[in-house]
Amino acid sequence: MERMRVDPLVAARKCGGTAMADARNTCLGCSFHRECRDRLERCSDLAGFAEFCPNAGFFRECRLNF
Repeated sequence: MERMRVDPLVAARKCGGTAMADARNTCLGCSFHRECRDRLERCSDLAGFAEFCPNAGFFRECRLNF
């Protein structure tokens, strides 16, 4: 989440915390976890994650605004 520039407070408060719990469970059971890890090590571009990540929308909604 840090590499994706997700605001942890926004993520934790979304839908009373259930959105964060759902996102965590989705990540834990994701069949693309190796690809995700590899991409995160190289960059943090959300556009690439939208192709395969079911949590990409959640991360986009919770990004830090700089």
